Amino acid sequence: MFSGVGAIELRADSPLSSCYFAPAYRDVPEIATMIALEAGTDDDLLLESLTSVYILDAERSLELRLAMLNALGFGQVANAELMVQYVAVKYGANTEDWRQLVLQEKWVALSHKCERLGVTTEDLITMAYAMAMAHYLNPRCALPLIALAGPLLEENETAAWIGELILSQFTAETDLCEVYVAFAELPLKSFPQGKFREEAKRRIMDYIGLYEEACLPDPYTDAYYLHFPVYDTLQTPQKTNAAKYVDLHFVGAVEGILAYKDHVNNNGIDGGKVAVEIRNSGNTANIPTNLYCVMLVMHEGKEERLVRQVQIPPIKANQNEVVAIYFPGVWWQPDSGRMELIIDNAGQINEKNEANNSALMGD
Repeated sequence: MFSGVGAIELRADSPLSSCYFAPAYRDVPEIATMIALEAGTDDDLLLESLTSVYILDAERSLELRLAMLNALGFGQVANAELMVQYVAVKYGANTEDWRQLVLQEKWVALSHKCERLGVTTEDLITMAYAMAMAHYLNPRCALPLIALAGPLLEENETAAWIGELILSQFTAETDLCEVYVAFAELPLKSFPQGKFREEAKRRIMDYIGLYEEACLPDPYTDAYYLHFPVYDTLQTPQKTNAAKYVDLHFVGAVEGILAYKDHVNNNGIDGGKVAVEIRNSGNTANIPTNLYCVMLVMHEGKEERLVRQVQIPPIKANQNEVVAIYFPGVWWQPDSGRMELIIDNAGQINEKNEANNSALMGD
């Protein structure tokens, strides 16, 4: 049988062992039972029955099989050996041969056997996750299996999230920001199969989100974040009776970053960034619209006027969008200069009221 240790009470400081998403599946009786077992109920016969019948049952969805493994917990090396034996039996292989490969840590040889026997990609990722959870401090045993299951990670959302959990255990040793970015990008991808429950993703991101601060600039350099409000100012109102109209205006807060680094694209910018939130209170989406930015800064005792212009993408009715403006080689903060932002400075869009489409920041 499989066994788990402290799936609820005990958490090691690592992505694999800290991301406990099984409670998202409490409505599945077998998983609910496993969660109860790990909480302290001792029923070895039921535990054995659940694991042997459930984990490698092709009629069960991959999502539920992996959720069951997550409920089992981590750190039990015997689990890896037992999982391999289950796979061997399922595919008609010699269980002792496969057991010896696990005991001798011959992971590549094990993956070769899986490949020759035609082990499915779903069973490969299931096996990889079970072995990685068992050896969570050094889950290199799972890497050859992950490589074999590679195509599934591009097609199946559940497999992609679990595969990233396994790989993040290695990435976390050198770059926590990279771990965060990898998970933050997963919801942006499209997967044709294997839907992963939103609550499960949220539970994983509750932990992975702690790594976001690793993406911030080094607090011991000149790079830091500034948060300050936007103050709308008035321009000449232009009203229209058009049935369809756009009403863009500034909302929320502006974020100023000195020595900004875009970790997603690994793009270091020697200068500043300002991000402003814009809302469309109209009843139709805007066309791509200019955002005109004038920055007044002091340079060698003189005030300099810097101008940038970027496009506001189409924003649907009653929705918000954050637009960023970059100033390479320029550092600015609200107590040392003034910035003016103007939406649609060329008057290209038909607004119901343009009285709120400019803003001041700073003194």
